[in-house]
Parts: sequence; structure tokens; C-alpha cells
Amino acid sequence: MSVTSPPRIVAIVLAAGISSRMGKPKLLLPYGDRTIIEATVDQVLEAGYDDTVVVVGSDREEIQELLVARPVRIAFNLNYRAGMAGSIKAGVSFIEGGASAFAVVLGDQPQITAKTHRLVLANFRKQKKGICAPTYDGVLGHPVIFSIEYKSRMYALQGDSGARHLVEANRADLAELPLRVPEILPSVNTQKDYDKLIKG
Repeated sequence: MSVTSPPRIVAIVLAAGISSRMGKPKLLLPYGDRTIIEATVDQVLEAGYDDTVVVVGSDREEIQELLVARPVRIAFNLNYRAGMAGSIKAGVSFIEGGASAFAVVLGDQPQITAKTHRLVLANFRKQKKGICAPTYDGVLGHPVIFSIEYKSRMYALQGDSGARHLVEANRADLAELPLRVPEILPSVNTQKDYDKLIKG
């Protein structure tokens, strides 16, 4: 009798944005004793993904320097000014053979804990659907995990809406995980968002 191996899941951390609404590089802002991007990546690494790819763009040199000692691979989004879709494409292009799925993680959500990541990972493995996402009060959050079958569809994404339209178009293949964790929803786009984040 053959034993089925658990899915090999790659985390793709999107960290290429230009922080236009913040007016300064938001991922380099302090968060505790680290920066936002360091804290986000550390939660991802603690969660136990099989591989982690960080997609960089506008602040690539600074982010690469911050992450140099961490076990991540860096992907450069040449088209980082065109929105989130370009970063997703750059990230999935780094997925190596043998991967069964990939998670889209926003670089500006350091408050999503490793525990929350693990809950979503476990639900993806359990539900056997092609997509898994946590929800809070019925609203989809992050991380979103996609079966590798969705990799090729990512290359058709455009603009700054990310993969949300793809998720909505494939609701029948979506496993939702309701959580009482509001942190899965917000991201840091403005100074007000950042002030709220650091106040906890």
C-alpha cells in the first residue's frame, strides 16, 4: 500500500510594493524589535512552510540585507510599480518542481501569527480543496493557499487586486476557515494603519 506524502507548500511573501499611500517604505518601519517585513517573514518561517520566497521590488536592497541570514529565496519583481499581480507572478515563477501548493502572504501583515498560518495549512491539507483561505466575519483574509494547479492561472492576473478575483471565480473549490482573528484582514497602507498596528 502506498503512502501519500503531505503537500509540499511554498510561502510567497509579497514585499515589492512602493508604499504609495504611506509615503515611505512601510515594510522597513519598526515593529517591536524588528521591522515589519522581518516580523512577517519570521512568522512564516516559524509556521513550517516547506520553502519561502520573498518577492522584492522598490526597496529590494534594504529588504535583502535585512533577510540575508534567514532561510528564504529572493525573487525580484521587475514590474513592481504595476501592482500586486506582478509580484504574484514573480513569486510563482520561483516555485520549484515537487511543490504541491503555494500560499500568498502579504508582507505588511506581521500580526498574523505562526499559529494562524499553521491553522490555514492544516485546513488546506484536511479539506482537499484547491484553495483555502481564512475568514473573519465572512470576509476573506490571508494567507491564501492555492493548489499548484492554479500556478498557471496566476500569470493572467493584472493590476493591484491580486488573486482575489481568481478566488471569487472558484468559490466551489474554496475551503473557508472561519477564525476569530481580525488580524487576517488589515494591512498597513497609511500612517494611521501603522499607528494602530504598533499600538496593538
